[in-house]
Amino acid sequence: MHTNPVSIITRAALAGAAAGLLAALFFLTVSQSTLDEAIAFEEQASRQQDSETVGDSSVDTEEEPLVSRETQTIGAVVASLLYGALTGVVFGTVFAAVRHRLPSETDFGRASQLALMGFFATAVIPAIKYPANPPGVGNPDDVNQRTIVFVTLLGASIAVVTGLVVLYRWLKTRFDRPTAQVLVAAASVISFVAVLVLWPADTTVVPEDFPADLLWQFRIQALTTLLITWGGLGLFTGWLLSRGGKLLDLRQ
Repeated sequence: MHTNPVSIITRAALAGAAAGLLAALFFLTVSQSTLDEAIAFEEQASRQQDSETVGDSSVDTEEEPLVSRETQTIGAVVASLLYGALTGVVFGTVFAAVRHRLPSETDFGRASQLALMGFFATAVIPAIKYPANPPGVGNPDDVNQRTIVFVTLLGASIAVVTGLVVLYRWLKTRFDRPTAQVLVAAASVISFVAVLVLWPADTTVVPEDFPADLLWQFRIQALTTLLITWGGLGLFTGWLLSRGGKLLDLRQ
């Protein structure tokens, strides 16, 4: 049955908000303690640097933060919900345009496939080349340069995924499905390896005394948060586009 684009985008936005809520719960129950440890390390390093600057470790250089940790936590939850909803709008817009070009026979499968591609393009590939870093890691002087490089990598990764989908559809018209899948898999490896090699190396400097286990905990949890967001977005959108949509009376 046909579903109009506005209905698809509405459901995807709702699904994104739900996925953002799941990501926020993951942050509150798992990631927040890791972030607190990283902030504590950064504050300790800052106090030590300040005391060395003034030449007296007994001088109290600690200042009250402009924003309390409680307010920051609330802001993180709200940001997660907004990010999920806005990502859902973009996801729904793209899905409405390409839903009949995706290989699955159901909207649930199509939404899941598109979410998987989105997660791989916007989370996995960037995380391999430029993994997330906690507070206290990285030079603030080159943050603009690192941001530009990251954004361009993100755009290239999305372009590669889009090109692979187009390539697969073209190959299916000329070869059997297994052959087309093998060829696309080979093209995927070559394309993403080329992107990872061509883009500049990560220039982030990790302090020698920064705990390695804390660094990798933060990076894994950051990637897990994106997995929850994209996974929830795909599953919830697919559900709302199929059986769940009837509960909201959104089917046209």
